[in-house]
Formats: sequence, C-alpha cells, structure tokens
Amino acid sequence: MEEQLKAGKEFYLSHDPFSLLNGTGSGYAREIEYLIDKDVKEFILVSESLWKAVW
Repeated sequence: MEEQLKAGKEFYLSHDPFSLLNGTGSGYAREIEYLIDKDVKEFILVSESLWKAVW
C-alpha cells in the first residue's frame, strides 16, 4: 500500500470500512487503520458496495 500511496493512487474499498473496524486484528481492519494513520479523512460511499478513501 505504501508504494500505491507514494504514486498518488486512489483507494476504493469493496467492504464497508466502518462495520469492519469492530473486527480489530483482521487483515481488513488493519488496512483501514493503516489508511486512517496515513491521514484518510473519510470514507465515502460511492455506490451500493463501493467506498472511496478521501484524504
């Protein structure tokens, strides 16, 4: 993910980032926490099952 961030890529998520944060320790929850640590300001629902990370 670090390389993608450095390249300025946009991040889209196929699972609700808010519901999975409760499952701390899971791989997906760690990825969400990582993005938040990298200053993601919010996750916006862009379609029925697609979220976009916004910096």
